[in-house]
Amino acid sequence: MVSASTCVFEGNVAEAANGGALWLSASVFTASDTSFVSNSAQLGGAVFASSSAVYMTRSTVSHN
Repeated sequence: MVSASTCVFEGNVAEAANGGALWLSASVFTASDTSFVSNSAQLGGAVFASSSAVYMTRSTVSHN
């Protein structure tokens, strides 16, 4: 399990991969009060989740 609380993921780039900020495989990710802004990747600008569960509360995903 991976978690983030009161974090900012901004401007991350995965040029030849997936998930600009996070790449998850067979995982559980929780985020609260967290922002994902202006991240980029081939797939999943902010988060790429393969066989994973993603839970976000009071979080922002913008311009990814």
